[in-house]
Amino acid sequence: MPSVYALKEKALPLSKEVCLTGLDVVRSRADKNLITHTYGRALVELLRCALRELLDLQEVKMNVLQVHLSSLLQMDDRIALREITRQLQLENVVGDKVLVSDKSSSQPVFFILEEFDLFAHHKNQTLLYNLLDVSQSAQAPVAVVGLTCRLDVLELLEKCVKSRFSHRQIHLLSSLTFRQYRDAFRSELTLQDDFPDSKFSQEWNLCVSVRHTASRT
Repeated sequence: MPSVYALKEKALPLSKEVCLTGLDVVRSRADKNLITHTYGRALVELLRCALRELLDLQEVKMNVLQVHLSSLLQMDDRIALREITRQLQLENVVGDKVLVSDKSSSQPVFFILEEFDLFAHHKNQTLLYNLLDVSQSAQAPVAVVGLTCRLDVLELLEKCVKSRFSHRQIHLLSSLTFRQYRDAFRSELTLQDDFPDSKFSQEWNLCVSVRHTASRT
């Protein structure tokens, strides 16, 4: 995975889009976005940077709740719903009522779905349907942002789910050359000087360096 710093040119437009989405949800306007990038982990880190900028806005910081879900951890809708309940501190609310609220008394919620494409493999795509339906029906000010490496992710969605998606996509395509990618990959693999096991660190870094040199020949 390339360094996040090697992809920093992507951060500015992403921050702008995330800030606009955040302001939309604070002002009770629903929003649904898909952000795609070839490097999944870098995409997550870039979004976190953008969210930090969003939370610097006083209007957002004092109002918006965040819910972070990953389909690698929340592998079915039941687990995902339990995690939403935990993050929103709604332990006393039962079942699907977690996603039902009165707009006049609700607080804006920003849902971030990592590995969005894998959520599409959940049975009947119930979670995606409910989240997008809530945001579309204006029951509560909700923004849904999905992160994925798949450009064809919309093809995975059921018709009823796709119809509730805004079809707003942000593609962050890397401009790295192969050499830049290789150098960034080496940087990510190299252990720092303060690594506890210095002997292992030296042997590891030597191995990384040798393989890096071999790839250049």
